[in-house]
Amino acid sequence: TTQDVTERRDAEERVRASEQILRSVTDNAPDVITVIDHELRVRYLNRPIGGLDPRQVVGRPALDLATGDVATVERSLRHVLATGEPLELEVRHERADGTIRWYRHRLSAIRAHDVVESVIVHTTDTTRSHEYERRLRAQARVLATMQEGVAVIDSAGAVRLTNPAFEAMFGYASGALDG
Repeated sequence: TTQDVTERRDAEERVRASEQILRSVTDNAPDVITVIDHELRVRYLNRPIGGLDPRQVVGRPALDLATGDVATVERSLRHVLATGEPLELEVRHERADGTIRWYRHRLSAIRAHDVVESVIVHTTDTTRSHEYERRLRAQARVLATMQEGVAVIDSAGAVRLTNPAFEAMFGYASGALDG
């Protein structure tokens, strides 16, 4: 009947609109988003990786694209597929040119009727954060080993940081002035 056709057309339009919204979200997400099935094959990829277009990747074994410790990535995928429990891991990847990249993978189950159908992996390049952390550790070592006393005081006059040389000069215990 006309009503049945209209209802069906309206339902199809709602599905299309929902798909457009989802596509917009994944296309504009800062992460690489990958969906991997029980056979560990890529079922969805939101953007090119490693010079490969998503159309070249869908259907391929996910482990062919894995970086760093591939065995840990495989164990993690299989764990989420078997248990549905989310996992997070960080992997180090050395490129062919010797540069190091770091990636954080957040794995979650995609369920249909309470059954784990696949895993969605959100991958973030954390290389810049690792570099900042490395620099901060180096600066902390320099500050801690300086012979000159250093104190950082905020605009309200509160001592925020002192180094060991400052504490020794004035006879304070480590961290006694911080606050």
